[in-house]
Parts: sequence; C-alpha cells; structure tokens
Amino acid sequence: MKVKISKLLFLLMFISSCKKNETSDKNTNEINWGQCDKSTNSLRISCANITVPMNWNDENSKKINIRFMKITSKENNPNNQTLFFNPGGPGGSAIEIGKGLLETDFAKNYDIIAVNPRGYNEVKCNDDIFPSSIIANNKDQFEKIKKQSLEYIKSCYSLSGEIIDYIDTKHAAYDLEAVRKALNLKKINYLGVSYGTHLGATYAEIFPNSIDKLILDSVIDQTIPIEERLKFETLETKNIYNKFISWCKNSKKCALNSEPDIEQYINDFFSSDFYFIDKNIVTKEMLKIYVLNQLLNFSDLENLSLFLKNKNEIKNEKISINYSLVFLTNCLDRAKEEFTFEKYTNLKILSKNIFPNFAEIMSEFRLSFFCSNWNKTSSNEIKRYSINPNQKVLILNSEADARTPKGNAENLLNQIPFGRLLISKEPGHGVFNRPCIKEKVLNYLNNDILPNNYTLCEENANLIEKSYSY
Repeated sequence: MKVKISKLLFLLMFISSCKKNETSDKNTNEINWGQCDKSTNSLRISCANITVPMNWNDENSKKINIRFMKITSKENNPNNQTLFFNPGGPGGSAIEIGKGLLETDFAKNYDIIAVNPRGYNEVKCNDDIFPSSIIANNKDQFEKIKKQSLEYIKSCYSLSGEIIDYIDTKHAAYDLEAVRKALNLKKINYLGVSYGTHLGATYAEIFPNSIDKLILDSVIDQTIPIEERLKFETLETKNIYNKFISWCKNSKKCALNSEPDIEQYINDFFSSDFYFIDKNIVTKEMLKIYVLNQLLNFSDLENLSLFLKNKNEIKNEKISINYSLVFLTNCLDRAKEEFTFEKYTNLKILSKNIFPNFAEIMSEFRLSFFCSNWNKTSSNEIKRYSINPNQKVLILNSEADARTPKGNAENLLNQIPFGRLLISKEPGHGVFNRPCIKEKVLNYLNNDILPNNYTLCEENANLIEKSYSY
C-alpha cells in the first residue's frame, strides 16, 4: 500500500445537454469486426469501432471513436436478439468486464454488446495534485480542499482538451443509439449495473422507441438532493458494518472471532493518526477508506478480518478504470448544488448521527468537493426521469449496498409505472448473476414475464458468483 493510492481508495468508494431524440436515422458507420486484443482467444468475441460527433448537438463537430464488443450467442439466435450490457463506472471498460459474460446464461440466446465509454482512452488528469484528504475541521481546511479539487479539474482540461465537456451521460446515450443503428437493430434490450442504470434510464428517456426490455441493477440516482444521497449511503454503510460484526461473532473463519468486543477492537484499530504498513506511511483517513472499501465489497470477509488483525495488505484483482471519468461524468450529470462550509458541517453532523465510525469519508463528500467547482453544463435543477409510462422495467438491488443503496432503487421505482423491484437479501454490489435473481431476469428476457413487485431473493452466499460490475 502506498500513500499515492489515496485517489484509488477514495474513488473505489463511489465507484451537457442534447436535443431530445433528433438524430438522423441514417447509418453512416460501416462495421469491420476484428480481434479485441491479443489476450482474447474466443472466436465468439470480436470488437469494432464507429465514429460519432464529439458534440451530438452539432453533428458536424469533431469526430471521435467509440469502441464496442460483441459476444455471439452460444445457441441459435434466429431473431437476432441482442442484449446491451454496461457494468458501471463511469470510466471502466465495458468490454473488459463484458467478456466475463461469455459462458453465462445471458449469452446463451442473446448476442451481448458492450460499449466502452467516450473518453476512456482520451481523458487524463494530473493525479499528483489529487487532494489527499476530504476531512475539514475548519473553514480554512475546507477552502484548501475545494481549491485543490478545482486545480485537479483544471488539470483535466489542460491534459484532455475539449472532450471533457462532452462525456456526460446524455452524450453516452446518443453513442449507444449510434451503435444500435450501426448494427441495424430495430430495438435493443439493455442490462446496466451501477452507473449503467443511469445510462440505461437516460437512453430509455431519450430513445423510447429503441428500447425493448430494460434491466437496471444497483441503482445510481441523480434525481435526489445530496442530503438524501448521503443519508442513504451512511445508513447502508452502517447496515453492512453491522452484518460484518455479526458474521465475526458467529464464524470461526473471522480472525477477530476470539476478541471479547469486536467493535471496540476495530475502534482501537483506528486510534492512531499514522500507520506503518508494508514499509509505507499511511494516514488514518486512508486506512479507513481502504478498510471500508473492502467491507463494502463484502466478498472476502476472511481476508478483511485478517487485515484488521495483522495489518497485512489485501490483494485485489486489478481492473482497468479511467478514474478521472468517475468524477467528471458525475459532475456533468449532477445538478449544481451549493456546497459551503456551513452545508458541509451540517452534512457531517447528519452522517455522524447515523454512523460516526466512517461518517467523514462517505463518497458523497468527495463528489461534492469536486462538483461544486464545476461551472460547465450541469444545471441547477434536479430532474426526475421521464421514461415512457408503458415501458416495462426490472429493477434489481441488494438489500445492503452502500454504493447504490436500496433507497435509490425505491425512488426510481416510484418514477416508473411499469417498474418491478427485485431484491437480493445478501449484501453486495451488482446482483443480476446471483442464482435466484438470474432466474427471474432470464424469465423476463426470454418470456417477457416480470416478477411481483418487491420480490425478495434469499441467496445462498456460497453460491454467489463474482459481480460483473465496477
């Protein structure tokens, strides 16, 4: 673990306006399929590029490349059924994660299309000036963090250029539509996880005639104010923390099982301001974020307990993510909200009253510092989705997910007349491939049958496979 991983740790916590539906139906892209990369050997996986306008409001603007992948279905697909898949981010490679669906049931009767986000290879920022802390104990510290955040945003413009203004979700939705047209598809089916839910809902809103079945897993909600987002995040973090404590008390696999008071042990674990781990100096704030990220993954509790016992670094699978896109896309999408020291202080009080242990490092604080400096295309209005009232939507969420709290899914459900909410009882982020959930998702895809609203899936934790999401 290195001090410079602070940016990665903060980001893992979270992890422009277009004219509505006015693009030409004419397809100007010819698809030339080829190998995705040297490491991809399956003959069922291929990749291609299309060119699209950088600015969809001006189709004569500079052109950029959009890269996407196709997994050909395992069995016969006479109707050319296609499932567009977005694993979230924003900023992660949809192609990289999408390859994991090759041998799943989702690729049995459907071709899978995964589209990389615009700016994935172009957007760069100066990570050396990324703020190392988001905790402010006084107004001077608060203003210092805001200034550092602004300098970081300026570096993004300096290193990346004008594309920065066009990496919002509305432009990404137009990119999906361009891919649909290039593939000569009448309609698409769509499965989006995490940020992919926001992209899917936006696409359905702008292009209601281009969407068939819509599945939104682990809902990102940009339609609620920061107070509600922070409340949901803190409540779910507390919920997951309590589940970890309960597991430790009842499982010999937990390295803390023999401790007389596990909660007090963890509090004492964070009693110092600095730590020396793997020959590196680490601040308490960085260490808390590291531990909290492992906790929110809720996939390797044994290793987390060993880390808390021995302070040995947890080894994680490396996934390629353009982290700059996480902040920039979120800031472009969000309504511009006032973020003063007074508001920051009140938000800290709100979060501490719910769960003081990790209150100050909630991801909403980091995003607020950055997005309050944004002065480009974000508006001051928090808007609800306006999806076709006849559109059937299957919404999925874990009962305990701090990254995308269940409250987000319930709020989205209230905006969609034909929505159905399917809940996984096991904690975690991205649930569509869990056995009980998967059965009902496939029943919707293959038979157009939605489950009853608020159906609860009680999964066997030992049977839950990896999450195909960021």
